[in-house]
Parts: sequence; structure tokens; C-alpha cells
Amino acid sequence: MGSHEPQVREVFEAVTDLVRRVGKWPSVDASVYVIVVDFGGNERYSKVISDLDRADWPAPFDKLAEAKTDLSVRTKRPSRELVNERPDLLEAGDPLWFGSAVDADRNVVVGVSGGPEQIDELIAELVLGLLLGPAATDRRNQVFSRGPGRFFVE
Repeated sequence: MGSHEPQVREVFEAVTDLVRRVGKWPSVDASVYVIVVDFGGNERYSKVISDLDRADWPAPFDKLAEAKTDLSVRTKRPSRELVNERPDLLEAGDPLWFGSAVDADRNVVVGVSGGPEQIDELIAELVLGLLLGPAATDRRNQVFSRGPGRFFVE
């Protein structure tokens, strides 16, 4: 068990129902979602959200999510930027679709595949935000520890 496993499991559980609901929107119509979380190339976790057998998937969403994650791990950039603005950085085997979120400072990448690119990216950003939420809470507590009502420079 990796050090991030309990936290990742909790985040996957928290987003599963939301991802299923979003997948049913008429504009999304996604029967499969795959989420991949990578911590600095040392720990990797994935979650498949689908009721379909893998043989019935309309595309290799697991491979696409892995490829989006790999691309962002390698470049430390979100796949949207690379696919749309920096195709010169793409290599053989890189995805032609975007859907990842990156926190380069903390070395965390989330790649998602299954729906329209913008929705994949939105889910990746949500998962990343939930993973990093405890660190943001710690910073908030640090601010509050400075004293009640101390929010601005006087």
C-alpha cells in the first residue's frame, strides 16, 4: 500500500457518483470513465467508473487516461496546453486528446478519459483539487492562527 492510497481511495469514492451523473448528461453521454492519479512517478492509482465490460468499451479509455497522465508527468504541463498549443512536444504514443491536471510543485498529475475533453479535464481538476485540499486546509489554519480578524495588512 502506497502512502497516498487511503487519501486517493477516499477521493475516488467521493467523485464516483458525480462522475456517473455527469456521464449521463446528453452532451456528455459517457458510459466509461477512467481516472489515473500519479504521485511523482512513484505511486500510481486508477479507478474505472463503468458498468460495461471492458470488451464493450467504445474506446481504450484506460490507455488514453494513462497516456494523458504519462504526457503530463513527463512535461509537467496539462495535456490541453500540449495538445492545443505545444504539439511540438508530443512524441509517438502521446494522446491526441486532452484531459489532465497538474500540480508541478507537489508533483501530482491526474489524467481522465471517457467523455468530451473539457469534461475529462474538469474531472481531473476536481480530483486534483480534492487530493490537495488537506494542504489548503493547513494553510487556512495557519492564516487563522495569526489571530481573529487578521486578514489584511494594517
